[in-house]
Amino acid sequence: MEQRTPPSLSFLDEGLDAARRGALLRERGEPAERALLSYCSNDYLALAGRPGSGDQAGCGASRLVYGDLAVHARLERASADLVRQAHALTFTSGYAANVGVLSALAGPGDLIVSDALNHASIVDGARLSRARIVIVRHLDIASTERALEGRRTGRAFVVTESYFSMDGDSPDLRALRGVCDAHGAALVVDEAHALGVLGPDGRGLCAEAGIQADVLVGTYGKAFGAAGAFVAGCAALSAWLWNRSRPFVFSTGLSPVVAATALDGLDRARQEPERRRRVLEAAQRLRRGMLGLGITLRGHGPIMPWVVGESDAAMAVAEALRSEGFDVRAIRPPSVSAGSARLRLTVTAAHRAEEVDRFLEAVRRLLARERVSTGGVGRAAVAAAPSGTASGVVSVRRGPPAPLWVVAGTGTGIGKTHVAEALLRAWAQHRPGARLVGLKPIESGVSGGTATDAERLASASTFHVKQEGYALSAPLSPHLAAREEGLVIDLDHVAALVARARDGSDGVLLELPGGLFTPIAPGKSNADLAAAIAPTFVLLVAPDRLGVLHEVAAATRAAATVPLRIHGVILVAPETPDPSSGRNAAELFATAGIPVIASVPRATTTEIAHMPEWLSLLSGDLSVTPDGRQ
Repeated sequence: MEQRTPPSLSFLDEGLDAARRGALLRERGEPAERALLSYCSNDYLALAGRPGSGDQAGCGASRLVYGDLAVHARLERASADLVRQAHALTFTSGYAANVGVLSALAGPGDLIVSDALNHASIVDGARLSRARIVIVRHLDIASTERALEGRRTGRAFVVTESYFSMDGDSPDLRALRGVCDAHGAALVVDEAHALGVLGPDGRGLCAEAGIQADVLVGTYGKAFGAAGAFVAGCAALSAWLWNRSRPFVFSTGLSPVVAATALDGLDRARQEPERRRRVLEAAQRLRRGMLGLGITLRGHGPIMPWVVGESDAAMAVAEALRSEGFDVRAIRPPSVSAGSARLRLTVTAAHRAEEVDRFLEAVRRLLARERVSTGGVGRAAVAAAPSGTASGVVSVRRGPPAPLWVVAGTGTGIGKTHVAEALLRAWAQHRPGARLVGLKPIESGVSGGTATDAERLASASTFHVKQEGYALSAPLSPHLAAREEGLVIDLDHVAALVARARDGSDGVLLELPGGLFTPIAPGKSNADLAAAIAPTFVLLVAPDRLGVLHEVAAATRAAATVPLRIHGVILVAPETPDPSSGRNAAELFATAGIPVIASVPRATTTEIAHMPEWLSLLSGDLSVTPDGRQ
């Protein structure tokens, strides 16, 4: 795949041409020919050529001098193919790659805009470059743009991780790409913890966002089970790093054994996609189980930080779980900020469902004890971190969590709020005196003077909580509406709100914005949020018109991959009926296997709330008649 040098890196072509004219450009040749008698190797004891896993053990020298081997070329081609870039260059470690990239690209007079939580290797590479460094708030797009607007001279580089290793969260990469393009900055993305697991076919979160980084860093030491790293981009970038990146130029090449192991890891990740599915299923199971215990884990994917607060508390919880047979490590300052000590929970494809459940049972026992033996971190201390924030740990509800009903839709403008409000009123009639909460924490298209959907649900509730949601003015998809206001929707915050509502009530009804697969945060849709909060029932609202069979069947199949189960469909009479209206219930059950709970006419919510069809749903009877109705 050939790729032209992006405008933000055009200085590379100019510098390479100047070096070529001065006969100073070091270019790659053919891999070293081992039939020649070498007088340039550093393999002083002649051990590099010994067999090891089918390949010789060492290179013997820098890649520029003697250590450029065919296995390196194969690994670099496979790495570039993985991330859909033109070229890749291997480094001996992820640390060396980040230090080598930033110190080679930026210099005095240039600007590096770096996320506050970027890895130490990014921090050190930026410092070594001697460029001006602006640290911006974590995931804050608006701060990044302001930093670029203040640039007067020199080149600019925006550096971020795609999946942060201590928080398990991600930036809006599409928005960052747009900001960089608008200000002529190069986008540098470290995909170390995402590649192999996240994104389409495990190709990372740049691929998921549909953007291309100018510089992409990946590692072989995480998902691919080897060691080393690579930097991918255009041809000029690889040539520049070959000549200018000090950690590459002045280091012995990546061990051929390690390179072969990394290449095997890439191949197996591609050929065995079930490994990726297993790790994501284990993560979902652990997140849902912890949420059921009242603990909201940050972020998404296989990195799940359980923020406890103080270092001694984190150490005590880790020790208590270790005594139960689980190796869990406490992460403390300076690796994380003061007051945010945590247990960094991770899962792999090797975790079986029963092993996740055993861990959850150990956490349940820990929370049930008044104090653990290692220092007094019991229920009160674990729940002491501020709730309702991304770093909070939600207080523990005694007994099982309250039922959670999720109302989703096949699209927008189809009457979801009408149905949700009516269902909430029917639920209140069915359970007199129950404390019921209606929530719509994410809403776009909010304008002054009219009641919001969240306010409508609040008015139908019999119990109220502080919603602290996102009321966005732009009539756009939620993630775009949030971007208009310089925000990123924090799904951890939304999950914490739902957990608090369940903790204090007898039941919660949550309406999702837009369609079930509408994007609401970087790389995340409504379906991802619904799966993470472990709902009791998921109801899909759809218009009773031509096309509904396809829409519901597609949503059902897609939901199964999250994984998320849709328990029933509610058909809403369209403004303009067509020949299929009123005839879709039986066909829906036949094609998608999902019962139609009710066909809602165009009437007031009070009238709809009295429909007898709600009774079987509210009483838990999900039996289905032959025509697909309940």
